[in-house]
Amino acid sequence: MPRSAVRRRDARARSGGAPLAAGQVAALVLAAVGVLTGYGLVLWGLDRGFDGTDEGFVYTMIASDRAAVGEAWGFQHLLHPLYEATGGRVLAFRALRVLGYAVTSVLLVLTARCVAGAAGVAVPRHTWWFVLLVAQAGTLLAWSYPPRYLSYNEVSAWMSQLICAAVVLGLAARGQGLRTPSGWLPWAVAGLLVPPLLFAKFTAALVWLPLVLLATLLSPSVRSAAGRAVVFLGAGGLSALGLVGAGRPFVGSVTRSWGMLTDPTVQAVSDHSVSEILETYVDSALETALAGLGPVLMLVVLAVLVRRGLGRHVVLVMPVALAVWLLVLPLGSWAKLGTVGTVMGVGGAAVLLVAVVPARTGRGTVLAGVYALGLVLVTPVVAGVGTNNPIMGQTMWAATVWAVLLGTALAVLAAGGPSTGGGLRAGSAGGRWPSASVHRSAPLLTGALLVWVTVALVATDSFVHPYRLQPLQEQTTTTSVPELAGIRLTPEQAATADRLRSVAEQEDVAGVPAVAINAPGHLFVFNRSGWASPWRDGIWRATIEESCRTDRPEDLFVLDPGDDAL
Repeated sequence: MPRSAVRRRDARARSGGAPLAAGQVAALVLAAVGVLTGYGLVLWGLDRGFDGTDEGFVYTMIASDRAAVGEAWGFQHLLHPLYEATGGRVLAFRALRVLGYAVTSVLLVLTARCVAGAAGVAVPRHTWWFVLLVAQAGTLLAWSYPPRYLSYNEVSAWMSQLICAAVVLGLAARGQGLRTPSGWLPWAVAGLLVPPLLFAKFTAALVWLPLVLLATLLSPSVRSAAGRAVVFLGAGGLSALGLVGAGRPFVGSVTRSWGMLTDPTVQAVSDHSVSEILETYVDSALETALAGLGPVLMLVVLAVLVRRGLGRHVVLVMPVALAVWLLVLPLGSWAKLGTVGTVMGVGGAAVLLVAVVPARTGRGTVLAGVYALGLVLVTPVVAGVGTNNPIMGQTMWAATVWAVLLGTALAVLAAGGPSTGGGLRAGSAGGRWPSASVHRSAPLLTGALLVWVTVALVATDSFVHPYRLQPLQEQTTTTSVPELAGIRLTPEQAATADRLRSVAEQEDVAGVPAVAINAPGHLFVFNRSGWASPWRDGIWRATIEESCRTDRPEDLFVLDPGDDAL
């Protein structure tokens, strides 16, 4: 047989892997049904409910394209053109939210496949479908705690995860020169994403800048490192110029956000100093570490048992026990979702280290691999930096990258195949670890059940305690408000929205300054005025004072919702 034919046959064998065992097929079917069920729940609730606090604030900001003086908001400038292009429909933005998470998951799985190939880790081709299914656990986690608007949390999550993917790809191709696309394109993509992220979440972009620049230093030579840094910064500069050229107030938004970060007097207005926020972050991290330690250790024990072919019956019980453990965690909703995501991320990294044995390789390759894994672990945290909420709960919006990490690790563990070359190898020195059907099926069962954990979380939120809403099945009445077209509310909320819209049309309020007393949703339905902040408390009062000083209105509508909730 010709040598080239042998090489092709070997390549097919490596990518195809061993045939799926019956237990693996069952686990894949279980995961697929879970994903379909989860997406079914998401789509069922897509046109139900409208939160008049957070969601009303976000869409009023986006619709008005408000220049938020004294506030660290810039997302509205990034999303306003998209809002106009979709006809100003809330339902369209919710559909884009679903699409955004789905596309992000596909891109992250493709990245993982490329990186695994570059690292010489053999994963059967069909197993990547399993990884894509597990990736949806991250998507579903983001839908487990509405409000379900598309705003700064989502944009920061998507861009942060894509920046991470680009940098990891760049590190995987560290030996490639800048003359090849794989050598320079990842750094260009990362650079293009940073300026929009400065709009979406200024603090997250600030953290990414040094992280990416440090990654460029992990190059084979000083010349290569300098070249990659130049490509990254150059692409970022072009992206910023593009935003300015498109009429977006990039410089003003960045300047205001920097002042919010560095000026204690501005922080005092918002009642959130940097020291208070950091204290909240530390408390959140400690709570999550304590709650997630047990489930992570269970994943490690499972990986060790599978790799060594031990505990034939135990390895099938452990995935079920892990799923139950996560579901009954005695935590509030916010902390629980953060813990589930963290277990996927940290547990995925631990399983990968058990499943993949480092081979003898250069120090630079090992350092690049460790840095890449570290980036994956910190990405959801970086995406949430800047919030005044507990930081680990905030990671739910960017947990897809953690789900992909866990799915990939479980796929490698289930494959248990020898290396295809490169710096890492799966399995033991003798080749495959025990290939009994049970041990090959347990990792896939673990991933499938974790998908169902997130399905249960979506169902709980939809039917039991939606965010500041009645259960979604009680949202059945449509409204005449164009921006809420196709969305069903409670009868009382729909009546309030219709009445407000009727008054707005009678009074011809378009373009007239308006404020609402602790009622952003009312302001959104009324005329979406950006004269002052739609938010409440300290910021709300301060922005009214600022607007009266700089833009004193001839007419002003003041909305007092009274008992009419929206």
